[in-house]
Amino acid sequence: MSVPTWAGFVAYFPDDEVATRDEIAVYGGRNVAAALGEILAGLGCSHISDPDYGGEVGWDFAFRYGDRHSFWCRVQSFHPIYWLLVEGPSGRRGERVHAELRRKFAEALEQDPRFDQMLWRTSKEGPPDWDEFTVTDDLPPPAILEELPHIPVKLRPKAAGGPLAPVIISAWCALAVVVLALVENTIHAAKERTEYSTLAVVTLIVGLAVVLRMIDWRRKRRLQSSGENPDPDL
Repeated sequence: MSVPTWAGFVAYFPDDEVATRDEIAVYGGRNVAAALGEILAGLGCSHISDPDYGGEVGWDFAFRYGDRHSFWCRVQSFHPIYWLLVEGPSGRRGERVHAELRRKFAEALEQDPRFDQMLWRTSKEGPPDWDEFTVTDDLPPPAILEELPHIPVKLRPKAAGGPLAPVIISAWCALAVVVLALVENTIHAAKERTEYSTLAVVTLIVGLAVVLRMIDWRRKRRLQSSGENPDPDL
């Protein structure tokens, strides 16, 4: 099953980018990300985080669908065209849940008059092309400031492993408990038991760090293949 994870659409929200003629202080899209979070809440999603700023790649937020299915969304603004990336659980069951939510989400967006020309693409395809959209010429001009105000925007460090990090860390902790229990039951000498326990813990910590960074590397490669500049903090 290949669940569409990319979407492109037109949304005539106010352009909330903050910029002068020479530089951009805050990239737009927060208002659209917040609206998408409200739509997802109406579909039964919970634990919806506030949009977090990721610089030129836009705004992202996390949420849950059902009891334990974690998702992550990112909105990138090219007002009035927007890219949407939705990442969800993997595996056969996870993809079924992702497909179910994607169908409901797509239907809700189609019925919402604020969104237009919704186009979905797979992860391999990446976002739609610009020429697939029709944009009217009567848009208000963007607001250009003479001087940027002081806006304390703090980039949120991206957790290693992305939205899958809590699941992976929980599984790794369970593995650590099992390994330490095996050491405790099979090695009787106190000194050797301590040494093997320390070695096991260090090995598990290093292994966890490697797994999380490998997931980050794969996410970067996927974003690069779609033609984007990936966030270096991912």
